[in-house]
Amino acid sequence: NDQSITGVEGNCMVFTPGQAMPESGVMRRNCAVKYPFLCERNACPESDSSFRGRCYRMLQSPGDFQDVREKCFQLGEDYILASVATKDIIDFVTSFGQGKRIFISPYYSMSKLVTSDQMPLNSMYFDGPSYSPMKDCVVLNTTSALWELESCYPMQEAIILCEYRTKDFYQRFVQNHRADN
Repeated sequence: NDQSITGVEGNCMVFTPGQAMPESGVMRRNCAVKYPFLCERNACPESDSSFRGRCYRMLQSPGDFQDVREKCFQLGEDYILASVATKDIIDFVTSFGQGKRIFISPYYSMSKLVTSDQMPLNSMYFDGPSYSPMKDCVVLNTTSALWELESCYPMQEAIILCEYRTKDFYQRFVQNHRADN
């Protein structure tokens, strides 16, 4: 019995031979109790969606780039504007915001695409660039699942995607980044 998960809610997937799964396949259960299915601990705040060990929250009412970054920070110091750089994360995000445009971290700066913390970004999931000076922020179009450059001032009718990252996430990132160099 793992004491670290006693009383913790999680996302539990049913694997009962010979029986059909519930429609969604996922149920909120206490992971400390033994069930005939697997439990994945959910370390995310209650209003967030969990995917691959990360927590995401979508917000309405975007403004310009600074306003959007500030809205994520207002959730708490561990929230940042999310980066969506891999196909599996794009698929996850588009499943929540179907038919919408989602404002994400990468933005266009000095002829290259970078994340909001100035990391260079290269991806085949990008529909652009357009070299217009008025189109310098990135939205994820959930209909096409491609990134599009769009004016940062103002961002209209797009959803903000914030990501929850703890300080140990940053420490691991810095250690891994230093090991790569």
